[in-house]
Parts: sequence; structure tokens; C-alpha cells
Amino acid sequence: MAARRNAGGGIGLGLKCGLVTGAVTGVLLAVLTLLATSTLRKATVEAVMDRGFASTLALAAPGADGWFVEQGDKIVTRRGGQARLKDFVDVGAVTAWLTGPQAAQLRLHTADVELPVSPVVLASSGTAECVVGSFGGEAVRVFRAPLVDKGGVPVGKAQVAWLASDFNGAGSLSGLLWLLTIVGALIGVGAGFLASSFYTKPLGDLAQSVSRLNRGNLSYRATHRGNDELGRLSRALEAMCDTLAEGEEAQERLGKIERETELLAELQTAMQPKEVPSTEGFEAVAVQIRGADSGSDLYDAVPLEGGRLALFVASTSARGALGALLAGMTRAYLRSALEHDDDVGAALRSTNRNLAKGMRKGMHVTCQVAVLDPGKSRATVYIAGHRAPFYACRGGEVSVVHGEGLALGLDGGPVFDRRLEEVIVDMPQGTRIVLTTVGTYDFTDEQGADFGVDRFQELVRKQAPKNSEAFLNLVLGALDAQLGDHERQLDATIVTAKRMV
Repeated sequence: MAARRNAGGGIGLGLKCGLVTGAVTGVLLAVLTLLATSTLRKATVEAVMDRGFASTLALAAPGADGWFVEQGDKIVTRRGGQARLKDFVDVGAVTAWLTGPQAAQLRLHTADVELPVSPVVLASSGTAECVVGSFGGEAVRVFRAPLVDKGGVPVGKAQVAWLASDFNGAGSLSGLLWLLTIVGALIGVGAGFLASSFYTKPLGDLAQSVSRLNRGNLSYRATHRGNDELGRLSRALEAMCDTLAEGEEAQERLGKIERETELLAELQTAMQPKEVPSTEGFEAVAVQIRGADSGSDLYDAVPLEGGRLALFVASTSARGALGALLAGMTRAYLRSALEHDDDVGAALRSTNRNLAKGMRKGMHVTCQVAVLDPGKSRATVYIAGHRAPFYACRGGEVSVVHGEGLALGLDGGPVFDRRLEEVIVDMPQGTRIVLTTVGTYDFTDEQGADFGVDRFQELVRKQAPKNSEAFLNLVLGALDAQLGDHERQLDATIVTAKRMV
């Protein structure tokens, strides 16, 4: 019983393959037949039309004097006109006739061609035209051209009639082509049925394997080792199972990475101040946009004695969770130092020593610090190895503050302490300072070009006169427009302050 069920299943599959093959073959042959028939019919019509126009124009070419002659007070046909007219009909026309001066006529047959009162012109060529009529009960196409006298005045017509069936000369061949189409489809059914019998059993094995795979069994090994398509399919299925097994492991690792990324985002958000504290006479705001390779940037704002406010941005050499951890350590050390001693230079030196004690070789943190002093209308700037420029904007001009300081964590103390500089930036009313990180401008725009620091500086100069919230919105909007659909890789951090009064 089992053998009969398998055999029946095989026959069913073979019949399906045969029917599909036959259907595809039939469709292809039908399309080719339609194209061939259409092309043949078009060529036949064009050929007969060309011969009809050519014979009619040739018939009219001698003019009325070439076919008719005056005899007394009558117009009669020239001698030999009937034989000459027959030569024109021999090209394939059924009849031809001429009407000359004084209604004189020259006919090949006695039967007349009947034309409608207002015949429809099907086509024209030069002075000739083609209309529909009937001759002896059959439809004809009549080609006619004016017959002129010596002065070029039309005095009659030259006309040639062709059977309308001549324009469908491709009919018999079209029937043969359709017969061949049917035969080809039947042959396709048989060939498909025979060919499928060689693949029924291997396909059944593959179907069972796919069914096991669908239930989660990824231990499949190729059952058909030939070099034909089924052999390659069987080996491909084996490779796919191995890939899926590897994919499950990769999915688990990816899940862990995604959870770590979520935790990293939460940690980075937790390190940011909820808002930038206000200080008299200054308007300060900050923003940070996470990149795909995030966790390396931080910013903070710490109130100091005397109404002063310390703003700082920093970037770590590490990325991901390690970068976030290093950023958190830096923020904690620096805030703690500032809370115990509002001398920013001393706080930076203390932070550097603490980081250098436990920092792995080669790791470091760069930073910019600006201390806003309302009483003196100025900012005191410290730069510790930070590559991104520090901008001071005033009256439509931008100046860049440079510092030779060493990054935090590279040196235990002496070199860092010696190279750390303090730069005073005067901030009369309307002056804006901008602290940022490299990731803000280091990206590829929609045209595939690097956006770069020069274009960012021009953007800062252009928007500097705006209030701080508008400044951030316009700058970020312009950066997003340049970034387009590209993904930002590095964190972008901007901290800015403007002297209002």
C-alpha cells in the first residue's frame, strides 16, 4: 500500500510538471505565433498596397492622350489599349479601367466595380488613393489616380481593383503556425512528465527534510550527492541549515549587544544634566545626539562661587560601554574636584591624576572647559588635548581659541600640569562661545563628501547672532539636512553660551 501511495504521488508530480511545461511552451509558442502572424500580415498588406499604388500610378502616367485619341467628333481608345491594359492587371489585380475625355472608357472586363456614393479613403500615395468597393459580389480595394490631358487638367481616372482577400494572404500560414503551437504544447507536456520521473524521489526526500527543518530540526545532511541541480539544492539546504544554526547563535549574541546598547543609552542619558544652570547675564544651552558608535562624549555644567558657571565637553578614546564608563568616571572626578575647589585648573589637574592611576595605556580623555564670569564679562577657557575647535563669535566674526594642553590620563602629572593653559576670552554683549566635539562635524554628507570643520565653522558664524535655543535648532537642522539618510557614527555634542547684557 505504501509503495502504491508513493507511486501515485510521483505520477501526480510528473503530471503537474508536464502540464506546467506544456503550458509554458504553449504560451511561448503562442506569443511567437502572434508576432509572426502580425508581422506577416503587415508585410502582406504593405506589399499589396505598394503594388496597387504602383500599378495605378503607372496606368495614369501616359495621361489621357496616351490611352485615348480624337476620331472625328468622338474620343476613342488607342489601338492596342486593351492588351496594354491587360498587362497592368497581370500584376495581380482583378480588373482595371480608364475613364477619359467625354466619358470615353477602356475596360478589361464588362462587369463594373461598384463604389459607394462617398467612398472612404483608406490610404493615399502621391495623387493616387485607395477606397473600398465590390466586384462580382466580392469586396475589392480600388486604387485610382487622375488621368490628365496635355495641359495637365484632370479629364478622367485610371482605376485598378484588387480583391480584399489578397490583403489577408498570411491566413493559411497563420493556421499552420497555430497547429505547430498546439503540437509543441503537447510535446512539452510529455517531455515534462518524463523528465519529472527522474526527480520525484529526490524531491520527496527534500520535502521531508524541509518539513523536519520547519519543525526546528537543523541537523539535515545532504541525501542527494549528484552534480545536477537536485544535488546542488540538497547541498545548499545542508549549508542553509548550518547557517541557520550559526544564525541562532548570532541572534543570541545580537540580543546581548542590543541589551548592552540600551543600557549604554540609559547610562549616557543619566550622566547628562537635566538642564544647564542659569547664570546672570548669560544664556547657556547644550545638546547631545547619540551616534551608532556612541558612549564616547559627555558634557556638564557646574555652578561655582561668585555666580560663575563652568561648562565643559569631553570625548573619550574608548567607544561603547567602556567609553561610557570612562566618560562617567571623568564627569564624577571633575564635578567632585570643582565642588571642593572652584579653581578649575586645579580641578583638571586633580582629575588627570585620578584617571592616570587606573587608566589602561593609550586610553585618554580630551576636554574643553569654559568658566563664565558675569562680574568680569569674560570666559576663562581650558583645553586639554581636545581636537574640536573652541569658537568665540562676535560681530559676525569667528575666532578660534587654541590650547596646547595634554589629554587627561596620558601623564601622571608633571607634563600635564606644565602644558595646561588658561586663556581669557572677553565676552562683551552679544558674544557667543561654542564648545563641541569632533563627532559634530566629522561625518559624510549625502553627496559622499566629508562635511568637515570649515563648513561647521561657517555654520556657527552665520547663526551666532540668534538666541541660544534658535542657534542650536538652526545648526542641528542644517547638520541633519547635510547628513540626509546617512547614519551618524560618532556622538555630536554642542554646548553654547551667549552674553546677553
